[in-house]
Amino acid sequence: MASYTIETNQPFQIFVSEDFIQTGWSISEGVAIHDGCNAGFIKNDGIDLVLGESYTIVFDVKTMESGYVRPFLGTAGGTNVTTTGQKTDTITVTGNTDFSFFSTGKNSVSFLTIYPTSQLSVNNGQTFSFNEANNKWVNYQSWQPDFMCRFLNSFFLFKDGALWENDVNEVRNNFFGVQYSSKVTFYINTEPTAVKDFFSMRQKSNKVWSVPEISIMPSEGKSQGQLSRLKKGRFRRLQSDFFADFLRNMLDPRFVTELEALVAGADLQGSVMKITMENDDITEVRMLSVDVTFANSEYTY
Repeated sequence: MASYTIETNQPFQIFVSEDFIQTGWSISEGVAIHDGCNAGFIKNDGIDLVLGESYTIVFDVKTMESGYVRPFLGTAGGTNVTTTGQKTDTITVTGNTDFSFFSTGKNSVSFLTIYPTSQLSVNNGQTFSFNEANNKWVNYQSWQPDFMCRFLNSFFLFKDGALWENDVNEVRNNFFGVQYSSKVTFYINTEPTAVKDFFSMRQKSNKVWSVPEISIMPSEGKSQGQLSRLKKGRFRRLQSDFFADFLRNMLDPRFVTELEALVAGADLQGSVMKITMENDDITEVRMLSVDVTFANSEYTY
């Protein structure tokens, strides 16, 4: 049994009966090449799989002159591939824990990555933004490029083989054809041990933001805490700023529905308030500051 090492430093083993040429596989510069003389398997011996686990495999078919190539996890085969390019397949391991490729023709393939589908998805990550001037991480973003680079004064993103240039039109928060919203979460924790009554909010912004979540942490007598919200229509514009009075506690147990409690429930009161603001505008939004008015409470209820 001959052993080879590819670019990812994971050994490939070629199954043989008399000589490795009978399987048709060979290795050159990290690429597994099948010459088509015989159909056969090539096994990656550096992957630890779990029986019954579903995995997503990503591989690149470099050439395809005849036949097909097919990934296998144990005895479970994936899709027969007859075209070149990067491929993704999801397979549940059965029979044994071998990871291999099977080919019937003249083609070549390179293995890129494999991961448990239930534990890691290419669609559930985040992109972090770093501010060099302040030397700290400053933002989380939902869009996920495969690669980013700067060339001269332009910033380029790569996604699924396509090239995108960043910040070249008036549409904001649109990445790879998907429209996102902007969200900001912050806390009102002045004198965090003091009980406060919360009254209103002011937004210094060129566009009004909705406030989908206003929450106050649980405290004595309020084991559930409090929850409220403000839609865009609740804000009124005064001297270029947006003002709104807080609504009531949606979790007030005296009311049958959250909507009734939102209008007539208990006033917002507690030690620390968490606020999440959201804006889905596709044009430039500039927010300078947010002010919340409150006062220490003379009594609790």
